[in-house]
Amino acid sequence: MLNQILEEIRKKKMWALFTVFVLSVSVVIPFIIDNDFIIAIFLWTFVYIVLGSAWNLVGGYTGQIALSHGVFVAVGAYTSAILWVYYGITPWLAFIIAPIIAGCIGFAISYPTLRLKGSYFAMTTLVFGFIVWKILLQWDYVRASVGINIPWIPSFSSMIFATPRGYYYVSLVLVIGVVAIIYVIDRSKLGTYLKAIKQDDVAAENRGIDVHKYKVYAMTISAALSSLGGIIWAQYVLYVDPNPFMESATMSLRIALVVIVGGLGTVLGPILGSSLMIPVELYSRTYLSGWERGGYSLLIYGIIIIVLAMYWPKGLVDAFNKIKRRVRGETHGKAK
Repeated sequence: MLNQILEEIRKKKMWALFTVFVLSVSVVIPFIIDNDFIIAIFLWTFVYIVLGSAWNLVGGYTGQIALSHGVFVAVGAYTSAILWVYYGITPWLAFIIAPIIAGCIGFAISYPTLRLKGSYFAMTTLVFGFIVWKILLQWDYVRASVGINIPWIPSFSSMIFATPRGYYYVSLVLVIGVVAIIYVIDRSKLGTYLKAIKQDDVAAENRGIDVHKYKVYAMTISAALSSLGGIIWAQYVLYVDPNPFMESATMSLRIALVVIVGGLGTVLGPILGSSLMIPVELYSRTYLSGWERGGYSLLIYGIIIIVLAMYWPKGLVDAFNKIKRRVRGETHGKAK
């Protein structure tokens, strides 16, 4: 018993040291790498870690596939753009306002629909995304399909920086905050209930867990956290229109894919999935898009997904755990 306790303490210390090392490296990367393109890749990877971690609460922990998260990202983007462009209010305030709005929308869409079983919830969220997309395309207040241009006025109050390094650090802080929230949820009563619901919602209901209530909790928190990524998106791109977020549900699918590739229902999954898929997508899109027939970036993206699905269907987290167990087995074997 004592040996088990000491082993657990040792594991926690190792993970703590590894986390500190990764964070330390992340902080100094902009000082080491003098390449805006590479810094931008880190930035987009951080954004998708945030979005993937948020989506994971619903898709990974409860097993409910949601395809409307592009709507919540758009809420964050439009909120920050409207505050600054229309009213001259600092976009930093969007970090408070956007999650409240997105959380309310998430609650409103999930409360009646999360009683649906199987793929019906996924289809409902997909249709919801298309409806919102069509509304935004016609809504004059948000300049419809023309979109909102954010003037390039670099300053701290406008959350506009002269180089990607400012956005890098804002998104890094955001990643740390969101991953910390997911970590706490994962180890809380809420996380335990969500995992139980995913395993068998009928059994969970019979055990006294209000399945519908906790699913709604997960969707509401997920929507609120997703909006944070949209704020970084808008302030970095300096332009907001409905298409990147909801057209063909591409963003929602990409968010789901990085989590599925990384590992559903785990804290580490969205981090690993985003760290692999987003750089691969951006590099291949940049360096292969000019080839004669094009489409090679999507081909590489698809091959990676197929290979991972064949050999590690539970995601990169499963592959990581298998490698870790194998190394430990070899170590024990040498010790003997």
